[in-house]
Amino acid sequence: MRFLLASAALGMIGFFASEAMFWVVPHDDFSLPDQMATLLAYMVCASVALFIVVRAGVQGVKAAFLGGAIMGFLVEGAVVGTMYAAFPFQLVWTPLAWHGLISGGVVLGLGRCGARLGVARMALLWAALGAFVSVFALYWPFEVPIPRQDAVLAYLVGLGLLVPLGHVLLDRIDTLDAAPLWAVAVPAALLAASWAVQGVMAADPLRLVLPLVLAGLGWIGFRLGDGAPLALGARVPLWRHALFLIVPGMVVLLAPLGWTAFPGGVQIWPIAILTGAAGLAWAGRLIWSAARRNGR
Repeated sequence: MRFLLASAALGMIGFFASEAMFWVVPHDDFSLPDQMATLLAYMVCASVALFIVVRAGVQGVKAAFLGGAIMGFLVEGAVVGTMYAAFPFQLVWTPLAWHGLISGGVVLGLGRCGARLGVARMALLWAALGAFVSVFALYWPFEVPIPRQDAVLAYLVGLGLLVPLGHVLLDRIDTLDAAPLWAVAVPAALLAASWAVQGVMAADPLRLVLPLVLAGLGWIGFRLGDGAPLALGARVPLWRHALFLIVPGMVVLLAPLGWTAFPGGVQIWPIAILTGAAGLAWAGRLIWSAARRNGR
């Protein structure tokens, strides 16, 4: 039950960080049932990622990045098929550049180490993330109609509550031992079936890349991990986790100013290149460390 609860909490955090915070605005066909289905998909992917990380015994920010990357590849390669478009660029953007680096390394990683940071420093870091997302949001007029500011407020701040709630749940778990195989059997089977059915329908050999990537990430985890229970970080008061709402709050305030100044949108390829390079560098460092480590 603790594993399932942690999977749900991580899915909530990943859903906002990788989905709502990425898209910034609700689509024209926005509906709560669709959002609930997407949230459930993130929980399923998070459970498989968490299982691998806990079994390997990876700790700290490495676990956050590695788990975020695994979740990202499952979302982009098994739930949807965006990972196979613009290949191989999409191997980095978005699984490593957003899911691993931003959702895992920043949103999850910073949130779990918040007890070691002062309130002012934490608020400043969340404000920096809010400014980054506000700049990233300038791209979306190219793709979707921009709704009114009150709709963006309800979308981002409403769904943003999932992040502090997810951290509060993780606080209650504290540490997590390796779960039995049956705990992840159903999520893994669902994802494998989705990947296989889409592969048959698309008849795209690039879909064989997904199991290879997942095997590589698993190898990194087991080389770097020590098999110890996963430490989720110290418990902090709810209001400390609620500081994260600075992020959606800043986007709601700043992004409309940018949309007014640039109604046609702004290309964000420099952001994609910079975050992609950072995600690749982090992954490369983990590969290097795993290759040099003796033992496991």
